[in-house]
Amino acid sequence: MRILIIGYTHDKYDTRVFRTVEALSKVSKVIYQYLTYTDESPYEEGNIRYFPTKCYNRDKGSSLMKLIDRRPLDKEICELIANEEYDVLYMHHFLATVPLKPFKIAKKMGKKIVYDIHEYHPENFLGTLTGLLGYLKVEMMQRIFKKQLELSDLSIFVSEEMRNDVLQKAGTIKGRTCTIPNYALKKVNFNKKKKEIVYVGKITRRIEDEKNLITSLVDHGFSFRIIGMDSSEFADIPRTYTPFLPYEEMMEEISKASFSLISYNTVENRKYKNDIFALPNKFFDSIAAGTPVIVKESFVSMAKQVRDLGLGVVINPLNVEESMQKILDAYNNYDTILKNIETHQDEFVWNQSREEEFIRKIEEIFGTMSTPQFTGVGISDGTISQQETITTLTSVESDTWYDVLTVSSSFSAIVEVNYKDSAPSYDRTCIAHIGGYNGGTCTPTYISRPNGNDIEVRLDSGKLQVKQTAHSGGIMTIIVNYIIHS
Repeated sequence: MRILIIGYTHDKYDTRVFRTVEALSKVSKVIYQYLTYTDESPYEEGNIRYFPTKCYNRDKGSSLMKLIDRRPLDKEICELIANEEYDVLYMHHFLATVPLKPFKIAKKMGKKIVYDIHEYHPENFLGTLTGLLGYLKVEMMQRIFKKQLELSDLSIFVSEEMRNDVLQKAGTIKGRTCTIPNYALKKVNFNKKKKEIVYVGKITRRIEDEKNLITSLVDHGFSFRIIGMDSSEFADIPRTYTPFLPYEEMMEEISKASFSLISYNTVENRKYKNDIFALPNKFFDSIAAGTPVIVKESFVSMAKQVRDLGLGVVINPLNVEESMQKILDAYNNYDTILKNIETHQDEFVWNQSREEEFIRKIEEIFGTMSTPQFTGVGISDGTISQQETITTLTSVESDTWYDVLTVSSSFSAIVEVNYKDSAPSYDRTCIAHIGGYNGGTCTPTYISRPNGNDIEVRLDSGKLQVKQTAHSGGIMTIIVNYIIHS
């Protein structure tokens, strides 16, 4: 199996992109395209063939002019997709000037497609456009985005909230979807803390809403430190500045701060969904570094985790007095927050178990290596249909079987179960392969339960059933991709 990974404008060692390259190269041949601004030649190392593509971007000019500059790059990548030998196309971003062309090329060639969606594309693409032009752009990109999803066999989102919002707008799509967050690469042992608030990132964000709060924090004895970026955006804020650091050094520096601030605006629109549903690397890095976070309340994906797990403070930066008091209260209750982080730290770090689970997701769709595929269903004397169901159960009781699907003929299914509890320590996940005929009881031919053996799946007299024994009262979501033979 050969996988062509398109990093597009991500640099070679982009955290999310290179993580997929390394993981999939352990079980498959990988051809990896990435962006460079220097003269580099393709080369091969181990199971990876590196394909650097050079791009010129003007420093100044409108977004539309910069878009025009992308045409040679997009043409080169389309030629790579059309001419390279591979079985699976893995897209980490669409091509800006030809957003559907790579998907259509691969589909016409009979290839499978994985679409890793880092951003909320309808709003993120040309995100600085406003007014009528901005509105028309979003409407156009919604249609393009839906078509991209329909052409993809697996679409991967960074947050569950983004996934749900996209699917609500897109409606029914043929391909499967899942969520894989931006995990940190490592965790750091707890360091002695300074009374410091750190603000981390490669890209300068707008923090006009946060400036008065930051100034007030400095007045209360906190220092404010920027790592990785500095610009006129911060000119009127008392601060210290540390240039971009290698990952391990950055993590050590984050671990010394009392709080990591994750509150900003990417564009003028405060309802910009790319911010609202964001789960950026700096969020995971901060928790993995053992540092509580200060998160803007409109960042719903991050704010939910901070509240549920007690990992820091959720603020409205425009309400300076209230936000200031929340941060001071958190600082006075600091040991409790650190204990919460210590309890949940591993949940924010990429590890072998998560890598294996990621590989399984690819294998289940494409059969890259050795995990189970749909089996036990012949096609010689009938027809088959492939379908997907998503079932959500609330107030789930422990040790109780729930019917998920009823079938009247032979079938084979991949079942993904997620149990979410008010106490996160009882959260459980499961993925299983099961198939059989109407009548009798069947157990899975394959099952993976990475965080506890508390979920069971069975086929009983034509009914696909699930149960959990972790706790009572939570929410269980069951996604079933299945083939029916009639």
